[in-house]
Amino acid sequence: MASTMAEAMYEALLADATFMALATGGVYLVDEPDHAQVGTDPTDPGKGVQHPINPTDTPSAYAVVAGGSVKRLKPCAMVTTSTETTEAAGEGRRTFVHVYFYDRVGYARTRAMRERARVVLHNLRASADGKGVEVQHLSDMTNTADDSLIGGDGKRPVSMERAHYQGLGRW
Repeated sequence: MASTMAEAMYEALLADATFMALATGGVYLVDEPDHAQVGTDPTDPGKGVQHPINPTDTPSAYAVVAGGSVKRLKPCAMVTTSTETTEAAGEGRRTFVHVYFYDRVGYARTRAMRERARVVLHNLRASADGKGVEVQHLSDMTNTADDSLIGGDGKRPVSMERAHYQGLGRW
């Protein structure tokens, strides 16, 4: 059972067979990466940290080809808690969660995952930190790239889209 809104969203995506058929590389629940530190050369740890999705820590996000010598990113998603803010007295807290959608090349699969996630997550009622939260879709960032993620064949950037959600009220 989920204890945070991000965990509830992650579990809802995992439970949706249609979403998982699109996200063949899996869905990952991680802390929001510090974008000032991510994106460095993974062979030089002195230059920061690797992206949370990488061939070493999340091998199921990659397909192995060419006799095992090449790893290529599969369509996958990452759920992260962005921020939590305390509202006025008696109003509770608002939590913001990002869902990132990745693919090695092109936007057809990132778009399909993003659209399916919205069907699954918008208006989702979940228990987070012992309180009822209704998840609401806020906005999308589309047709962009993430050069901090290893796509395979030595290629960066990869295709990325992001959806921004918030948790509202108590029900």
